Order: sequence, then C-alpha cells, then structure tokens
Amino acid sequence: MTEQKQCTHCKYSSKQDKALQCRRFPPFSNAIIVPTQSIARGGAPGVSLQSFTSWPKVEPTQWCGEFAARIELNS
Repeated sequence: MTEQKQCTHCKYSSKQDKALQCRRFPPFSNAIIVPTQSIARGGAPGVSLQSFTSWPKVEPTQWCGEFAARIELNS
C-alpha cells in the first residue's frame, strides 16, 4: 500500500475547528499592536501590545520533511 505523505495523514497534525494545525514543534509566540480607545475618557490615544501563541496552519495536501505516519487502531 502506498502511503501519501500529506499533512492530513501525519501524526503531528491536529484538526481544530475547520483548520489543520501542525504540532511537530512547540507553538510560536506572536505579538500585535492594538490601538487603545482612551480618547473617550479624556486621555491621549495610545497602543497596547497583545501577545498570543499558535501552531502553524497547514493545508491537508501539504507535506514536509518531518512527516510521520499516523497510527490508527482498528476497533
């Protein structure tokens, strides 16, 4: 049987909502700058930094050199 080395068949992929995530490595940190709404309270406009972590989103047909077959047990 020929196995397709695609993300959808990889043991490191994880389906989250409608997206497929690669969890081969730890999640990476991101930060975005968000404008604050302090003008309504009489203050000067400003910005705040919001940080979050995430895993890379991948398409089911993508592949990489880290592929490892998902083992599925038959009941």
